[in-house]
Amino acid sequence: MRLSILIRNYNETEALKKTLRLLQKQKVSFPYEIVVSDNKSTDDSVAVAQSFGCRVVHNNAKVFSYGQLLNFGIENCMGEFVLLMSAHVALLNEDAIEKMIAPFADSKVACVTGVSATNLNTIMDAVEPKYFTLADFKDIDSWENWKLYEPYLFEAPCGAIRKTVWQQLSFDETLEITEDRHWGRQLLKHGFKSVYGAGCYYFYFAARKPSTNRKRLYAESLVMKKVFGRAEKSNDFYSRSFKTICSQVYHSIINGFANLYNLFKIYTIRFKKEK
Repeated sequence: MRLSILIRNYNETEALKKTLRLLQKQKVSFPYEIVVSDNKSTDDSVAVAQSFGCRVVHNNAKVFSYGQLLNFGIENCMGEFVLLMSAHVALLNEDAIEKMIAPFADSKVACVTGVSATNLNTIMDAVEPKYFTLADFKDIDSWENWKLYEPYLFEAPCGAIRKTVWQQLSFDETLEITEDRHWGRQLLKHGFKSVYGAGCYYFYFAARKPSTNRKRLYAESLVMKKVFGRAEKSNDFYSRSFKTICSQVYHSIINGFANLYNLFKIYTIRFKKEK
């Protein structure tokens, strides 16, 4: 088997339908399977997966972590390469899978990360594939450089891996979050390459509540302290937090005035037409 597409699932019936429907549109020249790793779902998502011809494997681990869920799913995949996908990922181009697997022609490539099409800058940043080695990341074990390097290491919402590399270096199951990026950091330190921007564009359509994002940021801080052996410098944290809050307030105010102005123009045009 050339490729396994692994989708992690927990009660994602409607999201899974969208993701699988778009997967059916892919034009792929080699054999592949779709494996849904289900984490004790209680809705109809397992039945949905089976109706699309997916092979469902059930993760019954008592202690959950994203790393454990990834390792379990990959272990049950038969492909030489494994494309990891969230149940909330929509592949945008019909040759996304072909483009994702192409860089593995280089035997040193361990992983390929897709491009989240959130804005034009991220799309333009990935017009040509970027092949990274450890030499491209100065002081990769530094807190200060983490945010600069993080997007180019590896991202599991839509990223492909070489299974033989995973067999040597699996995901850290003790990390609550960001296990994918830290895995990418480790594989570079083991002499492998990572690729970003291989022509696979996707849209991540999960809607997170602000409270969920706050919990994720807190969990990420704990993981970073565990990985790097020290907490982020308080000055860096406060500076980053202050800039984020100011940016959010600024954009909220600007967008509010812009929306009111646009609404006024729309009603003015309609009123004139009706007279």
